[in-house]
Amino acid sequence: MGIDSQKLENYYLILDIKRNSTQDEIEMAYAKMALKHHPDVAGDSPEVQNRFAKINKAYSVLSNPAKKQQYDEFPFRNCGHSRKLFLFRSVP
Repeated sequence: MGIDSQKLENYYLILDIKRNSTQDEIEMAYAKMALKHHPDVAGDSPEVQNRFAKINKAYSVLSNPAKKQQYDEFPFRNCGHSRKLFLFRSVP
C-alpha cells in the first residue's frame, strides 16, 4: 500500500508562507491567493477549481489554531495514514 502523493499537501507552500507565519500573515496570504486563483478571475476549468479548493483547505487548517497545531505535529494525518505506517517491524 503506497502513499497517495496527491493527498500529501504542504499547506504552507500552497499559501506561499513560512511555517512561523502569524495569523495576520496567513490571512493576508490567503486573501492574495484566493483573489488570484478564484474561478471568476482565473477561469472555471477543473484545474482552477482544484487549486482554489486546495487554497481554501490550507486556509481552513492554518487559520484555526487547534487545527494548525495538529497539522504541525503530524501533517500527513490528513492523508489517512498514521505514524505506524513509517515504523519498521522485524519479520520473525
